[in-house]
Order: sequence, then C-alpha cells, then structure tokens
Amino acid sequence: MDAATLAVSAVAVLVLYQGYVTYRVAGSLGLTRGQKIGQCILIWILPIIGAVIAHIMLGHELGVRSADRNFTPQSPNDAGPMD
Repeated sequence: MDAATLAVSAVAVLVLYQGYVTYRVAGSLGLTRGQKIGQCILIWILPIIGAVIAHIMLGHELGVRSADRNFTPQSPNDAGPMD
C-alpha cells in the first residue's frame, strides 16, 4: 500500500467518524438547538479531538450505565400479582 492510498484511507475514516458523531449529535433529544450547533462546529473545527469530545459528551448525556444484574424478566404468560 503506497503513502497516497494510506493518506486517502485515513482521511476517509476520519470524515466517516466525524459524520457519524455529527449525525448522533443532530439526532440527540437531550440537547438544545444551540448545543447541537456548538457541538457540530466543535466536531468539524477540531478534527479528531472535537469528534471524540462530542462522542464522550453524548455518552454522558445518555447516562450510559452497566446492565442491572438483578433484573428478572417476566414471562409473557405471567398476568402479574393477583388481587
């Protein structure tokens, strides 16, 4: 693989990642219009760093947590507690 192909591939991956994060920010329900615009500007003004920061902020906004290990799903036939 020559240097030109490697450079084009790296730029393509960068643009795709920034596009993905921009899409996620634009579709976020927890951000105001101004916050969305600000984060999209950050993504494209600071190429890798801005996208990573916005991506991390989206994770915090969504309240990413681990799964509840004590959760027990109910069967579809279970009518619940009897009164």
